[in-house]
Parts: sequence; C-alpha cells; structure tokens
Amino acid sequence: MKSFGEEERELIKSKLLESCEKCWSKYGYKRTTIRELCDMSGISTGAFYLFFQSKEVLFFETVQSVGDRIGALVYKKIPQHPTKRDFAKTLKTLFKEFEKIEWYLSVEDEMALIIRKLPTDFMAKTSKKDISDLSDLIEKFGLVPRIDFAEVITILQLLSFLVMQKKMIGEAFQKPFSFIIDTLVENMFD
Repeated sequence: MKSFGEEERELIKSKLLESCEKCWSKYGYKRTTIRELCDMSGISTGAFYLFFQSKEVLFFETVQSVGDRIGALVYKKIPQHPTKRDFAKTLKTLFKEFEKIEWYLSVEDEMALIIRKLPTDFMAKTSKKDISDLSDLIEKFGLVPRIDFAEVITILQLLSFLVMQKKMIGEAFQKPFSFIIDTLVENMFD
C-alpha cells in the first residue's frame, strides 16, 4: 500500500471530510459508500483505513469539522467586553449556522446508528473535545455558572439536539428556541 507524506495525508483527510459532507447532503449516511468517498478523494478503499477507522468515524469527524468551522466564524464576532446577553446572542448565531446545513438537520435519524458503531474510546475523546470547546466559549465570555458546570455542558449539548428537531417542529421553532436560550443563559450564569 502506498505511503503518504504528512502534507499529502492532511490534503487527503480534508478531501475525505469534504466528500463526506457532500455525499451526506446528497445521499444521507446509509447510501454513502466508502468507495464513493474514496473515488471523490483520489485514494483506494484500502487507503481509506489509513485515515479513518470506519465510515462512522469519518461521518462523526465531519460533524466535528463543520462545528469547528462554524465555531471559528462565531468566535470572530464576539465583542471585546462580552455580556451574558452577548453569550445568548452568540449561541443563537451558532445554532442558526447549523440550521443552514440541511444534512445536519437530518442527522438525528442517523446519529444513533452512527454512534452505536463508533469505538468507545472515540466517543470519550470527542466528548472531551466538546466539553473543552464549550468551556473555552464560556470562559471567553467570563461567565460564572450558577449550577454545576457539568449540567451547563449537558444543557448546551441538549440545545444542539433541539436544533435537529427543527424540521419536525416547523416554522414555530425559532421564537420558542430563542426564548429557551435567553431563559437558560439568564438562569445558568451570574
């Protein structure tokens, strides 16, 4: 099997993540094949496993990659002296960006299947990263939780699951969701 240099590995991994996002959007998780992802990325199916343990790991890392991209955009908009209200506004902006991604809104049906197939250590590592990212965001705003920090993290994670329900709820989603964020932020932090 061909070995890849570090720069080439990064390029191929980026192509696989990009291909996954395109295929997921077009076909969904179940109908996206490793062969198609590899063809789009210019590698063999055997080489795929040098980059990802499984299709599920690639899909989950794609979600993480999109989250990182959206997070970077949102971070740029944080005011110099942010307030609790700014934090609520930032959360709304963050979730609005996710709402624009059609495949993210459809992921709820497939996520349980994907998670069941992920290695346990992968989920632990991913959870640590999510907690770290949320902690950094809270710290950037200088917020002090009124409740246990683990509960704050869980509440923020639950909000992301609510976004996945937007299609089911329909047009009535936005105003109540905004209210929930405002109320939670007001009550969770000093």
